[in-house]
Amino acid sequence: MGAGPGHGRQAAAADRRPQGRHGTPPKQADLVVLVYLLGYSHAEAGAVMGIEATTVASHLQTARRTLEPKLRNYLKPGRHERKDQP
Repeated sequence: MGAGPGHGRQAAAADRRPQGRHGTPPKQADLVVLVYLLGYSHAEAGAVMGIEATTVASHLQTARRTLEPKLRNYLKPGRHERKDQP
């Protein structure tokens, strides 16, 4: 899984995008998608983004801190009950 031509330009453009709707910078938002939605490992996501796996972990930790209070408010008990719970 290697970065193709123009990858550096794409990463630079991503860094200039405004923060996402939930307050995460674009790089963090991209990593959340790659790791949590698409199932990439930290190493794979790092290769795509041109950063080290340890940097991926750091960005994800920061993104979780940003998103946690927002998700906690969104997923209040009773609002989104799972069907398999009694």
